[in-house]
Amino acid sequence: VVEYALNQRGRLFVDIDNTVSDAWLRIRRAALPSWPGETFDSQRAMSPEELMRDSPLPGAQAALASLSRDWEISYLSARGAPGAFEATSEWLKRHGFPNAGQFVLVSQAIDKLAWLEDAASAAGPSRALLLVDDLSRGHHLAKPLPDEQTRQALQQRGIPFEVFDPETSSWPQLAKQLAL
Repeated sequence: VVEYALNQRGRLFVDIDNTVSDAWLRIRRAALPSWPGETFDSQRAMSPEELMRDSPLPGAQAALASLSRDWEISYLSARGAPGAFEATSEWLKRHGFPNAGQFVLVSQAIDKLAWLEDAASAAGPSRALLLVDDLSRGHHLAKPLPDEQTRQALQQRGIPFEVFDPETSSWPQLAKQLAL
């Protein structure tokens, strides 16, 4: 019975930066020549020390903990730098985020598609799948831009997603919306 119930839960894939962690200060510190910048120092921005300095976004931990009854929570983020896996894992534990069904770091946002496609085919049509992600780029700019390439690719593949805007979205509100 327990195994059946666990296999009926939806699969919720959650981004990290600007979705559950407040990455703005870290990106601002790494912007070149200064913030707002023309680019940013990705080595600095993604160093384990910098990743550990992020604060969780308000309500993210509690919302995901409540959703973990109905959803298998997996973390899927573009943080492909040396030491990022260990630092991110430690950051999630330190801030009390629920254990992951999967925990995957990729180099670029577009690389998430392969993981999501595999999960969708493995889950089958009766098991819900959803990505929650800010789906933005250019965080070193005064205002980030929508990541149209990834958004279009998700739409073309029929992979459902929820855009989480850290300025206007609310984790408690999203948790109510996603409660099965």
